[in-house]
Amino acid sequence: MLAEMQDWIDETGCTEFHELARYARNERFDDWYDIIVNQSTVFLNAYIRSKRHGGYDSDIRKGD
Repeated sequence: MLAEMQDWIDETGCTEFHELARYARNERFDDWYDIIVNQSTVFLNAYIRSKRHGGYDSDIRKGD
């Protein structure tokens, strides 16, 4: 599930945690929202922050 969230972050260009939280609450409440709120806030926030501040190489995700 976290990989699916990371893909969404990458595909949409999400740069703020609140964008992910809002999407999860409105569109993926039954699966993503609980994970974001109760389990993986720190990881996902750090992932988004690192993309915003450090850039991102799409080849890393694909293993190329």
